Amino acid sequence: MPIYLKTKASIHVPDAVWNNLEKYMQKQIYIKMSESLDKITILLRKRLNVFVKTRIQKSDTYLSVIYGELENELGVINGKDKMKRILDTWIQNIYIDYDLNTNLTGYFKVGVLRSDYQDVLSKLDGWYMSRTKKGMKKIEWLRWLLLEDTKPIVLGFRYLAKKTKSSRTGFGIMIKSKSGRSYAIPPEHAGIPGDNFAYRALNLDSEFEKFFDKTFRYYMIRAFK
Repeated sequence: MPIYLKTKASIHVPDAVWNNLEKYMQKQIYIKMSESLDKITILLRKRLNVFVKTRIQKSDTYLSVIYGELENELGVINGKDKMKRILDTWIQNIYIDYDLNTNLTGYFKVGVLRSDYQDVLSKLDGWYMSRTKKGMKKIEWLRWLLLEDTKPIVLGFRYLAKKTKSSRTGFGIMIKSKSGRSYAIPPEHAGIPGDNFAYRALNLDSEFEKFFDKTFRYYMIRAFK
């Protein structure tokens, strides 16, 4: 029978081995994450398209241009078709990409609305030519909604809700204001670059980030199952 000697020597994994193992595992996870993120980005884009479309379509301003007070105040004919094409442009221009570092940290780059809104303001749907006593005038109704806040727009005139053949939509006209006040976008619909109906609908400071983070976590967990 062998004689066992007591010793304080312990069995352990050398630090060098742990370091190599950690680097190997990190590399494998990085490869897996990169492959998964390519697929996840595509899925996120699809979900993001639906999120943006649904939220903007439900906004009061969007609905008002289609068949509400803004349709008549701004003289927007076929507002439903025009707003659909404007929304389609925003959706088509959604940008999403990611940066992933080898230490397994990174971030998504997401662009939904352009800061200058030229992707939609440059299109024919956002303006029309109107005949006035002084000649033809360009009515940039979409720019008014997105950028002009409550600034006076039609100087010396106010809007009168009235069923008349002389109206573009048949339900309202601009008439001279006896009080000297000028027509401006109603406060509840007015907007500036960082706070207009599209921006508010997406609530980019909170709801949007919650949606994006929740969707990303869902797909990433599925990818590693």
